[in-house]
Amino acid sequence: MKNIFYLFIVSFFLISCSDEEIDYFTPSNALIDSKVDFTVIDSISFTMSTLKIDSLATDLYSKILVGQYQDPYFGKTTASGYAYFVPSSYYIDNTYVFDSIVLNLKYSGYYYNDTLLQKKIQVYDISKRIKYRNGQTNYYNAQEIPTINLLGERTFYPRIAKDSVKITLDAAFGALIFNKIKTGAISNQDELNEVFKGLKITPSSDENASMISFDISNSYLRFYHSDPSDPGNALSYDFEYSDFSTYRNHFSNIQSDRTGTNLPVDFLNQENEIDEASLNHLTYIQAGVGITTKVTFPSFKESMNNLGGNIYKADLKIPLDKNLYNKNLYVGDSLRVFVVDINNEVVSSLIDSNGAQVNAYIKNENPEFNEAYLTVAIAPFLQNILSNNYYRNYGLIFMPFNHGITTNRLLLNSNHHSRNKAQVKLTLLYYDNE
Repeated sequence: MKNIFYLFIVSFFLISCSDEEIDYFTPSNALIDSKVDFTVIDSISFTMSTLKIDSLATDLYSKILVGQYQDPYFGKTTASGYAYFVPSSYYIDNTYVFDSIVLNLKYSGYYYNDTLLQKKIQVYDISKRIKYRNGQTNYYNAQEIPTINLLGERTFYPRIAKDSVKITLDAAFGALIFNKIKTGAISNQDELNEVFKGLKITPSSDENASMISFDISNSYLRFYHSDPSDPGNALSYDFEYSDFSTYRNHFSNIQSDRTGTNLPVDFLNQENEIDEASLNHLTYIQAGVGITTKVTFPSFKESMNNLGGNIYKADLKIPLDKNLYNKNLYVGDSLRVFVVDINNEVVSSLIDSNGAQVNAYIKNENPEFNEAYLTVAIAPFLQNILSNNYYRNYGLIFMPFNHGITTNRLLLNSNHHSRNKAQVKLTLLYYDNE
């Protein structure tokens, strides 16, 4: 009979738990002669706050972000892309005649906020090369490069399902480069850099529309020209995007002006946290800009000393107020979860006992009442608090996937919210030999 009970318990583990949870309590021979009990605790205390990561790498993918929109909770968010293009060869027949130059930006498929509103994109040449400096290994969201001249602009309605948007640039700018290559004055990249260091692609200063992502690896500068001996035949010569072996040739600058919101205009530094009570018992997350929610469990070890038992399962459940979202400022379906130290520096991704990444998920648990929650299995983190003293000063933060090239945002109810509170559901397992 005891063996049958043991098999029942093991089966219960396999059905009810993920791999990470099974590993925290591994059934042993002692369980055959044990009395087993489960207790669910929903009163575990924790803290929630909002902070801003100083720098997010924005060159990890072959995309740039361009746009601007106003958000009542996050303020004005603005993104500009920088990119450099080079030809595959430095040869143009010296009889060819320049006609025009066009920047072709290919849509990547990502957008945020209202794409039904008109946008204006402006293109400038820049004064410095896009190049790592002072030991850099990435370009970050706060970096900028000074511009020289406005080369072109286009007002349009984004059509993400279409292939690309084309922007005609200044003819004198195009003719200068074209003719220097044609005459041999530009025959290599160093000589090209003397007259062309890259482009800044930016929204107009008064835009309030949307964020659009462009696939820079499939975008290009095209020089249209003709052959006088065959005037009916349109010809083209392209500058294409290409990463170099030592650095990438693109990045996005993503900033926000939080004037008039509950968020600080200046977070001062990454260690500065805004308590949820100061934000009407909400916490904030915004990709691109680097705003994130932090959760800590400073008294968890003491609580477990009083409760006893073994961690069987632990889920953090944070409500989302659907009134703070709409079809334009939409919520994704999952987020990355990172472990941060006492200074809010990222230590690692949250991983389970098998080394797999643990993500947070947005779940609509009660569609009839429009209830949605962010949920994440935090047993791996809580177990580390019990096993490692320094972990009691660590916390968890959440960021949307591809957070360096998106601006998706979330507002979360805190654990002290007046209506629907965040909470931890902790399942403990007790067993005693008899």
